[in-house]
Amino acid sequence: MLPAFVVATVWRTMFQPGGVIDHALSGVGINAGLWLNGPNSYWTLVIVQVWASWPFIYMLALTGLQSVDHEVHEAAALDGALWWRKLRYVIFPYLKGPLSLAILVGLLHHINNFTLPFVL
Repeated sequence: MLPAFVVATVWRTMFQPGGVIDHALSGVGINAGLWLNGPNSYWTLVIVQVWASWPFIYMLALTGLQSVDHEVHEAAALDGALWWRKLRYVIFPYLKGPLSLAILVGLLHHINNFTLPFVL
């Protein structure tokens, strides 16, 4: 949860030609060229936006996971639910609210965020 200016400045220096990311990808054989001005600039912005919003989404998902009662897990285990059914019918319903809120707030934040694309 850093200010958008700091995030954009760090990522801009990493995406510069000859920067850390360009150097690492050229070592693997990927020569993309211009990350910030070329055809890849949209995807660069998407990657940086997702990276910047990840802590907020993680915190809301963690609160949703912590709100699942231990008795519900035990009841599902006693009923013979496997990990997939526990995930689908026990955990996902508890995560529906926090993740919906995180997606809505994140979407509104990224629509109104001018600093990150401007500094990149």
